[in-house]
Amino acid sequence: MFAFIYIAISLYLLYNAFRLMSGGFKAAQQLSTPVVEKRQVTRAIHPEMKDVKEGDELMVVKFQPQDPMLESLKDRLSNGPEIDDPWDEDDDGDGDVPALLKPRV
Repeated sequence: MFAFIYIAISLYLLYNAFRLMSGGFKAAQQLSTPVVEKRQVTRAIHPEMKDVKEGDELMVVKFQPQDPMLESLKDRLSNGPEIDDPWDEDDDGDGDVPALLKPRV
């Protein structure tokens, strides 16, 4: 009786495993085919941009971060190998395997 239940459950799991894999293959095929959509622009032009014509020069303002901590972090990241790491000490040559020495009696 136990063998029959074991075989029935194994076949059920095998069937569901193949069903799940085939569903994954179908989903991958659907993702690989590109979908091209054309849309009409329906948003209104911003009120301040009404008088701007094609080719007009616009002024762009970029604010640079003035945070000293951020600048310090950027310097440390750009000079990565030059950072003095206290945990990176020279190897003392005793190996990496701990050993327990027991006296012989």
